[in-house]
Amino acid sequence: MVAFVQTQAAGVVAEEQASSGVGLFPFSWRKRAFAYAMEHDMDTYESAIEPVKSALFSAHLKALDVTSSTLLEIGLGTGANFAYYPRGLHVLAVEPNVHMRQYAEPRARRHAIHLTYLATTAENLQIVPDASVDAVVSTLTLCSVDDPRAVLNQIARVLKPGGRFLFIEHVCADPQQHPWMNLAQRALDPLQQIVADGCHLCRGTGDLIAAERCFARVDVSRFQVPGSALGLISPHVSGVAYKKAEG
Repeated sequence: MVAFVQTQAAGVVAEEQASSGVGLFPFSWRKRAFAYAMEHDMDTYESAIEPVKSALFSAHLKALDVTSSTLLEIGLGTGANFAYYPRGLHVLAVEPNVHMRQYAEPRARRHAIHLTYLATTAENLQIVPDASVDAVVSTLTLCSVDDPRAVLNQIARVLKPGGRFLFIEHVCADPQQHPWMNLAQRALDPLQQIVADGCHLCRGTGDLIAAERCFARVDVSRFQVPGSALGLISPHVSGVAYKKAEG
């Protein structure tokens, strides 16, 4: 299956590069700057979220047979999740920002991850066959896709029966519990989309995943990531969405 995807992806690399704004100013400059920031300015966040990632990924990925299993990660970024994946795992990656690759590819080699990029978007995964991947991962990604519902339906389609979608996402603050943070998120959301590669501060991603009927079961936890430096992205959800098993 990986070989099939590699062949299909090779034919549309030019389309991916065009859509990512390579060579265009200032759009390409913003993409490049955002990739640099994700590589060099996320230490505080990654340290704070480490217990959540460690628990989620070890519970659901540790048992994967790396000789035959495939994981799809949407919004791969700089490959920050590779440290939690089993060594030798085959990972299909969706990452429209091509400037992320200079950071993700060396990290994949360090963690013995077999990495294949898909030249497409998370809403348009037709090059991935139905029921062909064992797990899908999204961390800090559904905040920036154009159509979250379309992405979730694509995730459910490509998962094998019984497969799992693992997610960690920042979300809109509860207006009852954190009214001032919710107000600030809404006020700054347009600016956030410009400086953070399309990221929205005000998405209710946990509720959206829980409401999708394409999954047989969804477990969602809501929490605040500690650290004042994280500010408006501290409200989070994490969890697992299960595709119905056969039979």
